[in-house]
Amino acid sequence: MSPAPASQYRAPTGIAGAALVFWGVVTGHWVIGILLAALVEARRVMQTRWEVSNQFLSRIWALCSVMFLVSLVIGLIREGAARAAFFGVEWMPLCGLPLILAQVYSTHEGIPIRVLSVISRLMERKRRRAGHPPRPDKVLNVEYPYVCAVLIAASARRPEGVVFYIGAVLLVACGLFLSRERPRTNFAVWAVVALIAAVLGFVGHIGLHNLHVYLENAVVGLNVAGLSSAMKRSVTRLGDVGEIKLSRRIDWWVKPVSGETPGYLRRAAYDTYRREMWLVARGRDLVAAEKKGENDDIEWQIPPKTNALADAQLEIVGRRHGEETHLALPMMPLTLKGLKADTVARARLGLTVVAETPRVLDFSVRYRSGDDADLPPGEDDLFVAHQLRPGLDSILGEASAAGLEPKATVTALTRFFHQKFAYSTYMEISRAAGEPVLAFLQQHRKGHCEYFASATVLLLRRAGVPARYVTGHVVREYDERRQRFVLRGLHAHAWVQAWWDGRWRYVDTTPGSWLQTEHSALSYWQPIIDWFQGLPLAWAMWIKSPAGRGFLAFVKWGTLPLLAVYLWFRLFRGQRGRRVRAGADAERATCPGTDSEWYTLEPALVGAVGGRHSGEPLGLWWRRVRVKCPESVRDTVTDALALHYRLRFDPQPMGEG
Repeated sequence: MSPAPASQYRAPTGIAGAALVFWGVVTGHWVIGILLAALVEARRVMQTRWEVSNQFLSRIWALCSVMFLVSLVIGLIREGAARAAFFGVEWMPLCGLPLILAQVYSTHEGIPIRVLSVISRLMERKRRRAGHPPRPDKVLNVEYPYVCAVLIAASARRPEGVVFYIGAVLLVACGLFLSRERPRTNFAVWAVVALIAAVLGFVGHIGLHNLHVYLENAVVGLNVAGLSSAMKRSVTRLGDVGEIKLSRRIDWWVKPVSGETPGYLRRAAYDTYRREMWLVARGRDLVAAEKKGENDDIEWQIPPKTNALADAQLEIVGRRHGEETHLALPMMPLTLKGLKADTVARARLGLTVVAETPRVLDFSVRYRSGDDADLPPGEDDLFVAHQLRPGLDSILGEASAAGLEPKATVTALTRFFHQKFAYSTYMEISRAAGEPVLAFLQQHRKGHCEYFASATVLLLRRAGVPARYVTGHVVREYDERRQRFVLRGLHAHAWVQAWWDGRWRYVDTTPGSWLQTEHSALSYWQPIIDWFQGLPLAWAMWIKSPAGRGFLAFVKWGTLPLLAVYLWFRLFRGQRGRRVRAGADAERATCPGTDSEWYTLEPALVGAVGGRHSGEPLGLWWRRVRVKCPESVRDTVTDALALHYRLRFDPQPMGEG
């Protein structure tokens, strides 16, 4: 059975243009989408077509590949390695535009597979060297693949809601209906079947998502190392902060713009302690922030909404951490301005999560200094496990902190820890020692900030003061050259959030020498290391400056057009197609190969090497007599025969040149 002609798989009229407009609307590039749709669909009114060679189509395909690689490089520079692929996929309609235009404005019904496949070209070259006649090219109509690529590109930004799904369903349904094989199919029946399929697909997607959430929530806290990122938001172990402290790399730059500079930037707070582990029992659900504006004017309203007015502002530049980043922010942030992200959400215990961000985050936070918007105290903020209570009561008595007012209790505990305990960057407590916090309080009396904070929270609760465990960074190291505070991994810290006089207040009982101890481990070459490691952060700040914007404008309007012209002449030099009218040159289409020069060459060859047998194909005849042909012209005759076969049997006409 002969393969179906490429024209049979041509997309219905207008589907490619509609898909491009849909892509433009979904991704925000609606002007580009409309222009691309106009270029593709203008073939309906333009009758001019070009005859182009396979070599020209190969160069077109090379241009598309180069454009896609360039888009990946741009995505790597702008978005980082994790998002580069999404950026490249998003611009696939533009990268594939030269190929689709080469098909729709040429006399070809499709693109030969040999043009698109390196393996096919290598196999054909091997056959030719073996003396076999060339095989006819199989042809692929690239309209449907291009439409599919456009729909995939439209999903690269993960559009929210059902608008994308409805648009994609309508496009696919229209394409299937217009290309149906039975024109008399009952439209009502067809529409009902399509609607049922669309609804089942949507319900299946929602069901799978809900199943994923259910299974994720069912595996709470049993194995912290194996938890998903969603569960790690609400769980931390004693030692997690210590692991972060091992890093000397700069993670954040913080610049005070106005108002009071906070001494601490909080990542998360926890209200429940379970042997070496702090969890969030209440207020763990994330609430999405309200988004306003786009691009550099984007602003996120941090929940919960409040009538409080911001009186301070910080500029923060930092690195993305994994799929989602937990921001270190003041106690009561109100808005985040300039933060490019797909989603921003906040929990009532202070955790702010951003997802789908560039590699470098550059934004400003406006906040209310001295206030908080956390949940008020609950039963969990006073709970202490029964097995801990006797040991904690004895420590309260030793610290003379029992039966005091909340503020006096905090003062007594702070004095007790500073006088009786020492800070240590390393502490190993075996399981045989029992509860780690009690071992810290009663035996070792040295450790890092996580033990001081955990012990303080439990002691305050036992004294009747609501308290929570908090992790984040301290703001201490100032870079005079950049005029910004530096937040390294060693600045990661754990402290306490205690409630008295109607509001939450920060309490830090870790001896003040801890910061000097951590800084003493910095290398002599740390300034040089900081310079190299800070290049991505410095680039992110510079590119937003007037000088950086001017540089980008120069690259966009200066170097890119020059590069495009260079690529055009480099790829298409000497490749000119013959222009014809649609429907013209019918004789050549119906009788391909009648102009082959082989018909003038064959009589001379017959006289030199002998004629063909009756019914003997040209390829077999040449393999039989090629040894009689002079070696100096043998390869030339082989190439001429291959060209003749191509003219005779290739379903696509050959271009000139």
